[in-house]
Amino acid sequence: MHDPRTEIESTSTTVSLVGCSRAVVSLTWVFNRTTKSSYLVHAQVNLVPDEVPRVDRYPTWDQRLGRDSEWTVYFESWEATAQSAYSWYEALVAQGTWAPPWRQSPLSSAIALEARLNEPKWPGVVTIHKPAALPILGALEAATRGNHLLTEDGSQIDLLRQDERSKLIGSLQQQLGIAFGPIPELLQSAHFFEPLPVLRSVSTRLDAPDDGPDRAVLIDLVPRRGSRIEKLIVEIFEERSTGNRLLCRTQPRAPFSRMQVREDVEQIAIKVMHEELGLLVEEGPYSFLRSIHIEMNLISGERRVPLPARKGRPSTTRRIPVGESDRPIVVGGGDVVNSAAQVLQTVQHRLASGAGARERQMWFRGDVMEAEKAIQNILATAKRSALVVDPYFSADDVKMWLPSITSQAAEVRVLTSSKGLQQIAITGESAKGTALEALHLERLRSEIVTSQRDRLLNPTTLRLMRGKPAIHDRFILADGRAWLLGSSLNEFGSRGTMLVALPAPGEVSAEIESVWKNPDASVGLMERIQELAGGGK
Repeated sequence: MHDPRTEIESTSTTVSLVGCSRAVVSLTWVFNRTTKSSYLVHAQVNLVPDEVPRVDRYPTWDQRLGRDSEWTVYFESWEATAQSAYSWYEALVAQGTWAPPWRQSPLSSAIALEARLNEPKWPGVVTIHKPAALPILGALEAATRGNHLLTEDGSQIDLLRQDERSKLIGSLQQQLGIAFGPIPELLQSAHFFEPLPVLRSVSTRLDAPDDGPDRAVLIDLVPRRGSRIEKLIVEIFEERSTGNRLLCRTQPRAPFSRMQVREDVEQIAIKVMHEELGLLVEEGPYSFLRSIHIEMNLISGERRVPLPARKGRPSTTRRIPVGESDRPIVVGGGDVVNSAAQVLQTVQHRLASGAGARERQMWFRGDVMEAEKAIQNILATAKRSALVVDPYFSADDVKMWLPSITSQAAEVRVLTSSKGLQQIAITGESAKGTALEALHLERLRSEIVTSQRDRLLNPTTLRLMRGKPAIHDRFILADGRAWLLGSSLNEFGSRGTMLVALPAPGEVSAEIESVWKNPDASVGLMERIQELAGGGK
């Protein structure tokens, strides 16, 4: 069968082996004792600069994937000539063959890697300490250029049972420092890294004197032993969301230089190129600070909230710092820069990071304390307003959640349900229906009044949705952001459930506000108490 990958333009014209006569090849694979077959898990080639001393011994390890497992994971690494390592990697790109020729005992049945996705034109892929873009770069100390081979078909790894796969990922995390759990796309991947040619490192920083508008970029080039910088070119671009514009271009005459920017620019990007080897380093965007706007919250006291025992957690006392209203501080002049490019860069970084993913979507597996902390942390972000929507919000939830809102300027609201409160049992009470609701409401009113008197929470407004609640789901809104809860707060975290940050909270917030403001859809706490006292339903 015709394979178009065999016609991929060779990377030999772009890979520079000059100054790198050797390479380190590292392989991880799994072996099945019954079929005697081996499958690639991860491969990496690192060209080694000649100025780096040799290593006497390279690491190896192996681990069986469970007592009753037929699979064992192996890791080995070898030193090879740069040319042979490059030829081996090219064969892996073209045919999927990965059996290591450097191994003393050849692998009997190394199954070829299928459905390969290669990135052949890699001079444009220049990376410097960007593990968020490619997590395996975290262990690399030098700036690199890399070629990456992934697979679009992970069926070979799927031969493992779930417990064996988990054991494999745990071993890779422990031994290689790579967390393949959240990035399964990198299983069965292979990577070829070239150290930054000519240079050991490049460092840059912006320079703007206090006594004038003069702005410049300071560049420090550290050449490798025996290398010269005469053929290097440095370019500085103004970077905007609509495109880039060249500001200056020069050939540095010394390793350390100052390149002046004679215009008032928003963001800049820097490129270091070589006349023969092409692009070496690309950094940025960087911004000259025109002003700094800070909102500070002065901690002025502490709330101590006793919490009763809950299934999965003993009784405890929460100590919550209390702050005064935010005080804006402005350093410098001019308007705050609203750059679409900068916003997009921040969003891209957040989406690429595991921490950002964790903020947007959290799954709780019965860990009550972890779930409580997540909700309390969300409420603590409210500086201007917080709204809790939960049809089953009762007096027991007042001290559990609302004291987490520590900004004294924050407006606190709760939207619960008259119908929902009629269904929650109260220990020692046999009341049902509206009588049970009346007990709940009186406890709610008393708990809010007492907690406000004890300065455990801000002034709080509560409304109840009438009849069948107009809103079924549970939400928390804080300063324009919104989260969807998979269960009511009174059981949140006790079983498997989700907490999701909504990507477009505006529509949800508008719907909730319409229910809050509509007297036919919701009623105030005291008004509802008076209705029930008068025999209302």
